[in-house]
Amino acid sequence: MLQTKRLVPSKGCDFHLLLTPEKSVIFDTGMFHCADETVRAIQSELGDRKPDFVLLTHTHYDHIGGIPAIREAFPGIKVYASEYAAYVLQRPGARRVMRTLAQEAADAYLGDDTFTLSYDDDLLYADEVIREGDEIDLGSRRLRVYETPGHTNCSLTFFEPEDKILLLSESCGVYVDPTWIDVSILTGYEQTMQSIERCRSLGAETLIAPHYGTIAEPSVKEYFDLAVSSAEAFKDIVLDGWARGDTDEQVMQTCREQIWMTKVVGYEDQPVAAFDANTAAFLAVLKKEFAV
Repeated sequence: MLQTKRLVPSKGCDFHLLLTPEKSVIFDTGMFHCADETVRAIQSELGDRKPDFVLLTHTHYDHIGGIPAIREAFPGIKVYASEYAAYVLQRPGARRVMRTLAQEAADAYLGDDTFTLSYDDDLLYADEVIREGDEIDLGSRRLRVYETPGHTNCSLTFFEPEDKILLLSESCGVYVDPTWIDVSILTGYEQTMQSIERCRSLGAETLIAPHYGTIAEPSVKEYFDLAVSSAEAFKDIVLDGWARGDTDEQVMQTCREQIWMTKVVGYEDQPVAAFDANTAAFLAVLKKEFAV
């Protein structure tokens, strides 16, 4: 059986371990500012056992931040990611943006603007590219790879068919509470909806939701229903604002008030700056797809 364990070594930082009798896998790696805590959490959980490889869902800074420290702690460990993710990780411009966002996150979570991140950019790379249709060997279990764009162009989802466990990308959102899933749409609205429906069609009995953890039947159907309705509600708030003649900044403020302050604020691991950045990207997506 595939076991999954969510670890939260520090505020704003979480990741999963995937365990079979034969393999142990680090599933995403958390943030840069808590990378040392991430390594200690892995060592504490695994004991003398060494992780076999790292599996990435996408390249946002809160998912890749532990890579440099993990490479240093576990020499020779390989990182598996999508082809586009491998490209992004090598781009100097992307690395600069990651460092800026990671430093802002560190300031927000640590409450200490004197803390400076220290890591080697050259350790941010993928060793192995994985694509749609690939299968990842976990010994007694295998993960099927699905490309699920919408949150990013590099988002991957993984399905273990024997135990019917689906490891979601953020294209299916981040669960907040029974009334809201934060579906952060940065590259395509229709892409996101297609990714949600594709994941729904796989027949999973257990979901591993990003930044949350395990969701099991009978909540699986409800999860996908809520992801769709939450994305539609967010879209309608934006489109209704534009229909009233609101400026982009006025629409952004409405989104802060109706979503971040009333819904996402309970999910304390998203600073308002991150919400604003994601919302600005969402507005750009809607302008393109709905010809606003």
